[in-house]
Amino acid sequence: MIKAWIYVIVLVLLISVGLALGSGNGEIVTFDYLLGNARIPVSTVLVIGVLLGMFCGFYLSLVFCWRMWRQAHASRSELKSVRKSVAQQGNSEEKPSKG
Repeated sequence: MIKAWIYVIVLVLLISVGLALGSGNGEIVTFDYLLGNARIPVSTVLVIGVLLGMFCGFYLSLVFCWRMWRQAHASRSELKSVRKSVAQQGNSEEKPSKG
């Protein structure tokens, strides 16, 4: 668990340093996008790119986690039904027949 926190802290520090260095660059650039273009500072393009990348990463991570949770839930349900059927078979075999 500590290893994961160290990774998160290092990632936040790298993003912070990158944004701090990029924000010092106030040069105006023409940013072309699908519907047109805009003249904005390089620092703004950097921040928008980082935020968009983080959003996409979180979204894809949530989709992956949701799929894994769904698969685990289905596996647990199947295991529960198999255990139930095995227990029923074991109970029917253990009962001695009267004779």
